[in-house]
Amino acid sequence: MDEGGCINNLKQMSFLYKSSQLVFRHWADDNFDGKVDVVVLENMDTERPWIERWAAVRSSHYDGRLDEAASLCNFKPDSFYAE
Repeated sequence: MDEGGCINNLKQMSFLYKSSQLVFRHWADDNFDGKVDVVVLENMDTERPWIERWAAVRSSHYDGRLDEAASLCNFKPDSFYAE
C-alpha cells in the first residue's frame, strides 16, 4: 500500500483479502411472521477497534421480547466441517 493506504496492485489486494475477516450482521425470521426473531452481530472490544466475539440475541417465544443470548468467542468456521 502507498502512504495514503491505497492498494496499488493485485498482490496487495490478495494479501488484504486473505488477511481479512468478513464482518456481517444477520437478521432472521424464525417463524415466518415477517418480524425479526434473531440477530447475530459483532461484539466489539471496549479498548481496541476490533471484534472480540460474536453475539446472537433471540426472542424464543416470538413475541418481540429478547430473552435468550449467546456469545461466540474464537469462532473457527472450519470446526463445523467434518474432515
